[in-house]
Formats: sequence, C-alpha cells, structure tokens
Amino acid sequence: MRFYDRVNELCIKRGISITALAMELGFSKGTPTNWKTMTKPPRAENIKKIADYFNVSPSYLTEENCVGVQSVHDNHGIIGPNHAPVTIINGSERKLSEQELELLHIFDSLDVVKKARLLVYASELEKEV
Repeated sequence: MRFYDRVNELCIKRGISITALAMELGFSKGTPTNWKTMTKPPRAENIKKIADYFNVSPSYLTEENCVGVQSVHDNHGIIGPNHAPVTIINGSERKLSEQELELLHIFDSLDVVKKARLLVYASELEKEV
C-alpha cells in the first residue's frame, strides 16, 4: 500500500477527509494531491506529524507491505522473543502436541510481517468456527 492510500485509510477510520487532516496539521490544501501523485514525496518531519496524529510508526506509513497493529487483532504476545513450549491453563502446564510444535517451528522461521499476516489469517479462521 502506498503512503497516500495508507494515510487515506487511516483518515477514513478516524472519520475525517485527508484534506481536513492536511489542514489540521498545517499542510496546504493541495498537499494530499502531491502525496497521491508523488510529485512531491512527503518530508520526514511531515511523515512524523502524521504518524503521531494517528499513533502509528512512521515506517507504517511508508513501508509498502506493512501490516499494522490494527490488522493484528490480538497477538497474545506471540510476536516477540517470549514464548514457551508449554501452555499454562489455570496454573497447570500442558505439553504441546506435535501439530502445535510444528506450527511454532514454522512461525519462528517467518519474518515479523509474515508472522503478523499468519496471526490475522488464524484469527479469521477462528471466527469461521
């Protein structure tokens, strides 16, 4: 997703137009058109302003295939260094099944974006049940 599209998507979720955002942040009315056509790429300080406004990272706005925090509904602490080969339920441990271990092995081999995509997909599968 391109910068303009990502910012526009965030504006829609917030219920404002991208032009209203530009005006609120002190940009010219025509700035969003520049973003859309990429005749003038956004300056770093403007990307930071927009990121702060939406409470996202600047890289979320600029990376082409980034999965945002909003897309990963609840990662249960899986993205990151802390996960164990056992599940604790009501204070008691249970060993993971072969399938669960295989899923963890696959999960560990993925980069952070693919991990996030997998979590989103798993969340959607869970809703189908």
